[in-house]
Amino acid sequence: MGRLPLSADGCRHTVRSAKESGFTLFELVAVLLLVMVLSVVLGTALNWSLGLSYRCHCTMNLRQIGMATQMYVQDNESYPPAWQNNKSRWMDLIKPYLEGEKQSSAFLCPCDHTRIKLPWDAEITRSDGINSFNFAGSTYCFWYTVSENNVARPSGTILFADCTPGKYYCGGTGKFSEPVKDVVYRHVGKTFCACYCDGHVEVKKKNGQERLGRVSIETRKSGNENGEDGDNACDDCGADQGWSAIWRSASGHGRCPWTGTGTATRI
Repeated sequence: MGRLPLSADGCRHTVRSAKESGFTLFELVAVLLLVMVLSVVLGTALNWSLGLSYRCHCTMNLRQIGMATQMYVQDNESYPPAWQNNKSRWMDLIKPYLEGEKQSSAFLCPCDHTRIKLPWDAEITRSDGINSFNFAGSTYCFWYTVSENNVARPSGTILFADCTPGKYYCGGTGKFSEPVKDVVYRHVGKTFCACYCDGHVEVKKKNGQERLGRVSIETRKSGNENGEDGDNACDDCGADQGWSAIWRSASGHGRCPWTGTGTATRI
C-alpha cells in the first residue's frame, strides 16, 4: 500500500469519500417520510385535544345557562319562551340570573366563529338555540311559555342546544327528523352539546351513532314492559321510540310526553 499524503500540519489522515461521509437518497427519503408521518399524527392529536377543550368549554357555558334557567323557573313557575317581543328572547329573560362576565361569556360557544350578536344587546352571542319543536300546540312548545308542571321529564327533555349561528331556536317543526333542524353538530366527533330542562348537560350524536339519552321510550299502543307489540312511532308527533323522545317536552295527560296515551318502557 502507498503512504497516505501529508496534510498541512504534517500528519497523515484517512480521506473518506463523499459516498462514505453523506446520506444516500433512500435514507433522506425515509427520514422525510418519517417526519411527515409524525407531524400528521401529532397534528391530528393536537387538533382533537383542542376540539375536546372547546367542547368542554361549551358544556360549561351551557351549564351556566341551565342553572340560570332553573332560577328563572323557580321565580316564574314556567320556562322562558323563545320569543317574547321584538327585543326580548329567551336569552334576555335569563341573562339577569347570570353573574358578572358570565352574562356575556355563557352565551358564546367557542366553536362558533361567526359570533353574531343580538342587535339590541352586544353581550349576547347567538350560539345556542331553544328547543322549539311543536308537536302538540303552544301548551307544550318552548316557543311559548311552558308551565313547569307540563314538563313531565325534565331530565329527559332537551331545552337548549348548539344551533345555527345567528339563530336562537332549533327544531321548530311538528315532525322529528335527523339531523335536527338548525342544530349544528360542530364539535369533535360530529357532536353537539345539549342542556336539558333540569339543567344538566350532555354531548349528543345522531341516533344511529350513539344511544346517549335513550332513557325512556313511549309507544302509542299498549304493550308489555319490554315494549313488545307496540308501535315504533307516536301517531301524532311521528317521533320514534328512541333518541327522538328527548325532544318531546311534556304532557299532563298521559305517558307520551307530547300526545298522551301509551306505555312507557325502558331500553
